[in-house]
Amino acid sequence: MDKRKGKSIKSARGIEVGNAYKLDTLFEISYRAKMAVGRAENTLDSYRGN
Repeated sequence: MDKRKGKSIKSARGIEVGNAYKLDTLFEISYRAKMAVGRAENTLDSYRGN
């Protein structure tokens, strides 16, 4: 009889992964970073529009 079981599979994660930030907060962080880099006003307006 073969004693090998094959590849083992994890059934649960060790650490819970959750959203620490809301989507609006992440957008604001990204938007401010792009402003700091010096993106053009039209580009920033298109980010707001989307």
